[in-house]
Amino acid sequence: MGFTLQEVHDMLVLKADDPAICREIQRLAEDKIGLLHAKMQTLQSLERALKTLVEDCHKQSGDDAYFCPLLEAVQEGRTGNSRQPS
Repeated sequence: MGFTLQEVHDMLVLKADDPAICREIQRLAEDKIGLLHAKMQTLQSLERALKTLVEDCHKQSGDDAYFCPLLEAVQEGRTGNSRQPS
């Protein structure tokens, strides 16, 4: 479910028959859902950026074979669209 071992341990030591504890565990789960959603958005953004760079690589012609959009992006620390050199 995405919980760390420490989070699982913390939940297991709580008394499950206490309604306040149950609400706390529910809150922890809702927080985890939010974190997972944020991670998914980040991964989707990285996937889009990488797909764009790979597409740019496929578009290279013989004269531009020395230029690698992926390598340029790594060197510049970019994750967005690559740009051709002027």
